[in-house]
Amino acid sequence: MPALAIAEAYDALLPDVQVRLYAASGGPATQLAAAAGRSLTLIEASAMARTGPLGRATALLRVLRAIPAARAHLQADRTRLVVGTGGYASAPVVLAARSLGVPTAIVEPNAVAGMANRWLRRLVERAYVATDEVARQLAPAHAVVTGMPVMAVIARQQQDARLGPHLGTPCHLLITSSSRGEQFLGREMPALMAGLAAAGVPLRVCHQAGSFDRETLASAYARHDIDAQVVPVIDDMAAAYRWAHFAITRAGAGTLAELALAGLPALLVPLADAAADHQSANAAPYAAAGAALWARESAWPRDRLVAGIAGVLLDPDRWRAMSAAARAAARPGAAAAVVADCERLMVGRW
Repeated sequence: MPALAIAEAYDALLPDVQVRLYAASGGPATQLAAAAGRSLTLIEASAMARTGPLGRATALLRVLRAIPAARAHLQADRTRLVVGTGGYASAPVVLAARSLGVPTAIVEPNAVAGMANRWLRRLVERAYVATDEVARQLAPAHAVVTGMPVMAVIARQQQDARLGPHLGTPCHLLITSSSRGEQFLGREMPALMAGLAAAGVPLRVCHQAGSFDRETLASAYARHDIDAQVVPVIDDMAAAYRWAHFAITRAGAGTLAELALAGLPALLVPLADAAADHQSANAAPYAAAGAALWARESAWPRDRLVAGIAGVLLDPDRWRAMSAAARAAARPGAAAAVVADCERLMVGRW
C-alpha cells in the first residue's frame, strides 16, 4: 500500500516519471496492484521473520537467487531510482539496484524497523520513516520523517467533517483485520458486541471476515441478536471509514495512518505474532496520545473493553476528544513528501 501511494503521488506530481512496482509472488500485491490499475513485476522472495533458522536460510537463498532477476528487470527498464517499502521483495530489488549504482531509498512506517530495512539501512541514500525514534533506529544521517504514505482517497478524509454517534441511534462498528489476524477477531467479536449491547449501546456492525467462515460468524452475531453485516473483503475503505463511528482493527502502520486521517476512534488489537511485536509498539504511543484503546490477544480483558468502548460511544465529548487526538496524528502529505525528497535526491540524475 505505501508503494501504491508513492506511485500515485508521482503520477500526480511528476507524470513524466514512469513507476514500476515489484512484489513477492503469492501475496496480496497482485490483487492490490490490479485493483489500482498497475502492472506488477513478481520477484521470488519470502519472509525471514517469524521463521526458524532453516526458514531464514531458505529465504536468504531466495533473496540471492532473486537479485540477478531483479538486475535484469532494472536494466531493461533503465531504472534510475529504487524505493523499497519493506515487503519481502524489497531486499533483492534494493540490493540489485545498489549493485548497478542506482540510487536507493527505503520506507519504514512502523515503530520498530522491519528486518529487511534493518539490513538495508546502511546501503541506501534515504530512509523515509514515521517518527524520530525510528530515524534513530535506522540511519539518522539520511532519515527523513514523512509519516506513512497513503492513497489520496484516504488522505482526503482529513478534510471531511466527522460526526460521532447520536444518542439513541445505532453506533456503527467497523471490524477489520489483516489476513493473518482474522481468526482471533472472528472468534471474539460476537461476544464483545453482545457485551456492548448489554451495556446499552445500540449497534450496527460491519465485519470484514476475510478467510474466517462467514456463515459461522453471521450465525454467532445472530445468536446474540446483533445487527451485523459480514463481508469477505471491503473494497472501498474510505467509504467504510466514513460510515463508521468506531473501529476494531489490528495495529499495522497503514491502518493507524488511515484511522488518524479519518479521525476514527478505535480499539487496536496488535497481531500476536507480528515480527518483533512491532504492532504493539505502534499501538502503545497512538493510544497513549488518546486516539485509541488497545489490548493484547494474550490478555483479552473483555469486560474492561466493553466498559471502555461503551464509555466512548455513549459520551459525545469523549468521542470527540478521541477523534481529535486521532486527527492530530495524521500526516496527509506523506506520499507527496516522499516524492519531493526523492526529487531532491535525484537532482541531476534523471
